[in-house]
Amino acid sequence: MKQFYKATETLASIVDKEHEAAEKLAQIKHKVSQVNAAAQGAGNALFILTTGGKISAYGPGSRFGWLHEELGVEAAVENIKEATHGEPVSFEFLQEIDPDWLFVLDRDAAIGRATGAAEALLDNELVHNMKAHKNQQIVYLDGVSWYLVASGITAVDTAVSQVLEALNK
Repeated sequence: MKQFYKATETLASIVDKEHEAAEKLAQIKHKVSQVNAAAQGAGNALFILTTGGKISAYGPGSRFGWLHEELGVEAAVENIKEATHGEPVSFEFLQEIDPDWLFVLDRDAAIGRATGAAEALLDNELVHNMKAHKNQQIVYLDGVSWYLVASGITAVDTAVSQVLEALNK
């Protein structure tokens, strides 16, 4: 997120909006601290992306690793490959890891291919037997904020707010 803050400040200076950007960044930093507090003791989490009926997992150090590194959500798995497209995983892997939280990015919905594809894919007995499902802690993330825009100030604010809201339920 350091890169996000720096890029936002640079863009704001170019368009003479430093004050507005500073206020928005302060609000985001405050939310990040709230997420960090809410994440303490909330359990571990796995971040997955679904697309075309397949699942990829992301962990610390990956493109979505800021869920763990910046927001303080404990990673359910530390040794996931840091590939750009994640590490392909199976339903059996998900069940074996059995995270407290499952954060799901539906790429098909994000790119307009198929709405609800992730929910349909994860609607099976293996997932239903997981702690995240039993405790209603499967979070379907906003594809625009997490995937398409990702580094925009509104997108980051939305993404952080979404995690905060999920952890505070």
